[in-house]
Amino acid sequence: MGEPTNRGGFVHSKEKEYYEETVTVTAYPLAEAFTDSTPCIPAFHTINICNMVARGECAVASSFLPLGTYIRLPSGKICRVVDRFNSRYKGQKKIDIAFKGNEVKQARKFGTQEMIIKIIK
Repeated sequence: MGEPTNRGGFVHSKEKEYYEETVTVTAYPLAEAFTDSTPCIPAFHTINICNMVARGECAVASSFLPLGTYIRLPSGKICRVVDRFNSRYKGQKKIDIAFKGNEVKQARKFGTQEMIIKIIK
């Protein structure tokens, strides 16, 4: 009891339904040099991504997941899809984690990683 079960591609547990996906994960600082002239305004216009990250929330960009989707990283951290990639990345299973604008070194150190994430339904 309480063990996850798989029904129709989704895993059901007492927490939430989810499915797993292997993705490429990168990081980017919320600064004009790495985004555009409005780094705090994501595709999900109802929020300020800079404020979100400053509060310790995890925000990601993804073009293969719907805006507003929640994901769980292998570390256990829950993130929300609030932004999109440039159209040249369309179709790629990739997410980009937002870092504070002054965390350039940390974002570069994060690099590119392959991870199995949980996409929460």
